[in-house]
Amino acid sequence: MAENRKNQPHTGRFINPYIFYPTSSREPAYSDAGEERVSGKITTVIRTETPLFIPNSGTDHAFRVPDAPEEHKSYDFFTYSSAREDMPLGEPNTKEPVIPGSEIRGMIRSIYEALTDSCYSSVTDGEPLYKRTSDHYTPALIRRTADGKFELVTRVNVHKVSLNMLNRIRGLSDGQKVYLQTEAVKKQVPAKNRGFQEITQYRITGISTEQTADTDREGYVIKGEVGPSEMPRPKSKGRIIELKKQPPDGMPQTEEPVFLSREDLASLDQVLKTYADEKINQNREKGHHGYQEYRAAWEAFKTGNAGEYMPVYYSRIRGDSASIYYLSPACITKEAYRNTVGKILQRHGNLKPCSDPSDLCPACTLFGMIGQNGGRASSVRFADARYVAPGTAGSDDSMPDDGASVRRDTDRESPDCYMEPVTLQELSQPKISSAEFYLKKPENARFWTYDYKVTEDGHLELCPHEIEIAGRKFYWHSKLDIDAEKAPGKFFPKVLPGERNRTVRPVKPGTVFTEDIYFDNITKTQLRQLITILNISSTGERGYKLGTGKPLGLGSISMNVSECRIRTIRLNEAERSISYLEQSYKEFMDEEIPSFDAGAGALRNMRFEEENVKLLLKISDFHAADGFTVTYPATGEQLQDVQSGKPLDEGFRWWTLNRGGRIETRDKMRFRSSLPTLGEDDVSLPADQEQNNPSSGAE
Repeated sequence: MAENRKNQPHTGRFINPYIFYPTSSREPAYSDAGEERVSGKITTVIRTETPLFIPNSGTDHAFRVPDAPEEHKSYDFFTYSSAREDMPLGEPNTKEPVIPGSEIRGMIRSIYEALTDSCYSSVTDGEPLYKRTSDHYTPALIRRTADGKFELVTRVNVHKVSLNMLNRIRGLSDGQKVYLQTEAVKKQVPAKNRGFQEITQYRITGISTEQTADTDREGYVIKGEVGPSEMPRPKSKGRIIELKKQPPDGMPQTEEPVFLSREDLASLDQVLKTYADEKINQNREKGHHGYQEYRAAWEAFKTGNAGEYMPVYYSRIRGDSASIYYLSPACITKEAYRNTVGKILQRHGNLKPCSDPSDLCPACTLFGMIGQNGGRASSVRFADARYVAPGTAGSDDSMPDDGASVRRDTDRESPDCYMEPVTLQELSQPKISSAEFYLKKPENARFWTYDYKVTEDGHLELCPHEIEIAGRKFYWHSKLDIDAEKAPGKFFPKVLPGERNRTVRPVKPGTVFTEDIYFDNITKTQLRQLITILNISSTGERGYKLGTGKPLGLGSISMNVSECRIRTIRLNEAERSISYLEQSYKEFMDEEIPSFDAGAGALRNMRFEEENVKLLLKISDFHAADGFTVTYPATGEQLQDVQSGKPLDEGFRWWTLNRGGRIETRDKMRFRSSLPTLGEDDVSLPADQEQNNPSSGAE
């Protein structure tokens, strides 16, 4: 990356706020037989380098924000006092800020896991994966056979019917069988060759829930959803799916029956769950009902408490030996994948979360775990980090040396460490469906998901065993050159409060905290590892990311070990007494406190892989992203706005262009760019994907 663009960031490329730390196979727990074990306490000093925010979640309406909608949430910084509600923005926080030990523990464990190739402890093993697809699904019927199998019947006719007509029929619901009155209509359509040809279509003139002398056809209703109330053109058509007549006896069948697997059926269950989940389906509050009618009909159909057929939409993905079918209640929909993160991690490196206390990775050995087959207690405990008032030891820019003490000013009122409340830009939620960022690129692929890929020559292939997780998420440091206290408007672009962003009160850069970390019966190697990770900031060039708003530049901190005391127990059998001896790290270990810049040789002695160390040195560097704007993906025009101090708006635009715009068939899909790996020299992305894809103009 460029070294000399600090004041003139690149105008055509940007750095995504996060990147993935690659991993190899899981390492087993260290063989520590015979290694001396130690107990004691480590004291660290933490200094904020950019604004830091840890929410007091006792209320989500801490401030009275002018012109904010009722759904807008606001939070004060975490303290030991009960959260106050509906405060004027100018009302000060008189209580001292606290960083919960759990926040720092999670940060340190993530680094330890990366350095030691440990398991992905925070992953939900069986969490289903899904994403929106622009591929149009095909209507069909599912037939429940007498022996309990489910056949996908694709020989169907589809009739579009106005929702007004369907809704006038009392009690009519999704999945229900109806009887149709139709009339033949002649229509001219383009012929395969030049000219036109006449075809006969059937227009529905009446619908009934009971068969009468006037009804000549039958089908199954799939109404779908009207959609969000603010849509300019809400959905107005439902569908009736009619089973085509079978060929006469003696005539060959046109297709073999397709029986759906348990996994095929589960894909429909999962899609329906995502539509029903208000956290996922944000349109639930805007007129979308989450396919409640369809879901009820589907549950009844599966258990044999409904008719013989159920309407559905499907999409087929072919594999070498078999095909899979994605099922949905809608034509344009989401696809629910067979792969899970747990399956992928197990397949590639045995990196799924540890579940057996007798077979643990290095991180679970030290930090503990709870699994299906038992648990292991943690050997380290992180106390809360407490505020250090200005003028006390450890509050200046220099970090204390080993042995120095830091006084905690726990009773001081009205600490001078808070910024004015500020409304943040909307923070993007993790979107693991964004395969071009969260997954490694499979071989010869131009587009890929958790189940399949599109090859460079346009073939659609199932490839679940090729899919690999990109790595562990880490955040770049940014905006350290901006004085957030003197120029808050430059650090925090002005945004209006809305439903999806937050108003918060951070602490200022330069705020100092101190924390005690207790260790019990760990090996000397584990102690060296732990202290080294806690000492990343030993030269002042590197730090950590902590708290809320990391993609926006918040949460850059430095941390150093100020003291380590090791306690040993001595048993005097003659006097039948026990005594305790406390010694400094240097006295007990006969060496200086280790730092992360100790050199590759020393770090290898700590069982850190050299390549892992190099990667951590890169991502923790305060100036690694100099020369580029760190922002959520932005087009060229948007990047110019961000660089001029405006917030990023319409964040979907870059993603849409990166996927080729509106494409309706899978074989045409392409990722123009994918997230670089941490090991690459250039970790930036193009704002203009056309420049990054020479062939894009040919499509």
